Amino acid sequence: MAATLFSTGISVGATGSGAIVGANETPYAAVILDGFSPFQGTLTTGDLGTAGFPGEGDYTGAGAFAVELWLKIDNVNGSAGGTVVAGPQVGLGGGAGQLQWAIYTGVGGSLGVSVLDENAFAHGSSVAGALQSNVWTHVVFNVVGLGGADLYVNGVRRVNDATWGNHSVYGTTNAPLNGRSLQLGGPPASSGVQWYFDELALYNEALDPTRITAHYTAGVARGFEIKKVGARLVDVLNAVSSHAPQDFQTGLRNVIPRYMTGQSPLEECRRALEADDVDAVFFTKADGTLKFLQANHRTAPPYNISQATFGDAGTELPYMDYQADYSASFLVNQWSVTRTAFGASTAVTQTASDATSISQNFPHSETISDVPVTNDTDAAAIATALLAKTKDSLKRVTSIQPKMADANTALAVYRRELMDKITVKRRPPGGGAPISQDLFIQQITHEGVPGRPPTCSLGVSPL
Repeated sequence: MAATLFSTGISVGATGSGAIVGANETPYAAVILDGFSPFQGTLTTGDLGTAGFPGEGDYTGAGAFAVELWLKIDNVNGSAGGTVVAGPQVGLGGGAGQLQWAIYTGVGGSLGVSVLDENAFAHGSSVAGALQSNVWTHVVFNVVGLGGADLYVNGVRRVNDATWGNHSVYGTTNAPLNGRSLQLGGPPASSGVQWYFDELALYNEALDPTRITAHYTAGVARGFEIKKVGARLVDVLNAVSSHAPQDFQTGLRNVIPRYMTGQSPLEECRRALEADDVDAVFFTKADGTLKFLQANHRTAPPYNISQATFGDAGTELPYMDYQADYSASFLVNQWSVTRTAFGASTAVTQTASDATSISQNFPHSETISDVPVTNDTDAAAIATALLAKTKDSLKRVTSIQPKMADANTALAVYRRELMDKITVKRRPPGGGAPISQDLFIQQITHEGVPGRPPTCSLGVSPL
């Protein structure tokens, strides 16, 4: 494995905590460059430290090397052209202070590399549109000996024509990093563009393509592959050594996992549920089994079949009372959902609204952001599903109290489980057709003393 000359897992030349590789959210930028031209400063091995590389970081005469970093630019269409990172400065045939290699950007999101040979002749190439605004991009500049260099963008080799033939890449002058400057660049002062850097590393040999891909994957997926929701929940439970029996559906959507370190398992489970859809549920059944039901569970038996009918007439299982919500607290007729942006992707807010409900009830809006799904189509589906269930202003039954003194009712209640579908019928006091609602059990509580029928409450929801 290649030795790392230095690696900036913590802040580079700036204050603040260390960044997370491939992080999509502010403030995970280790360095922010804003309005400095042409460089924010110079970094040397005295700043960054060495990793036992011979000659105090001197890579003169080495067969190959690699430079790796994560880069984000807030506006690739601004005046963002400039050197990203370059080094070392040595005296070459073209004059003192020439840069032997560089990674650079151009306006419009282009990303390029260049190398100077011992005659100060530049060899290089660039990739148009490799960068996107406000998206972390993984960049590896891989010098593969005397034959040329490869530029890897997000784990994929993009160019292989920065060649220089039978030349020494590193010049004829001794070029130790110690005391020589590795330069970290910035955009022109007039641009107002911000650059963000993270995890800058220099290696004393070229990185293997499989290792480059692994580094990129570790950054965008935080150490886990993108998985279906049920598989991610299993990962979370295994991480906390859960021994509870599990009964999981596979899940509909791909979820973007996170590291478990320093995070709550319950929070990780919640994020996994968000990635499936709003109707996915994860709960502990009465028998102690951990149960996961994916978003479409209500379209198939037994969850699409009413398990019991409670009502206020002799033909139904009797209830003692019910609670209803008459307010507009459940009413939402415009939903905006934005997914997590990861890797080279960008997230576009998906909006679903109902014009009829808005005209009748005025606008009632809700916004959900950072939903961990992998594409905007899934985010749009979540917005549409939410709208279908919240756009109408209804009197919603929120709980019923079955009459547990009735033997048949008690038996039916004791057989019920969370997420069972039931039917509740109500007769208007002034007469008219019964009002019937299909509801789903979301809470079951029992209270009582020995020798008396218990008081039971079923928390229900039409959603």
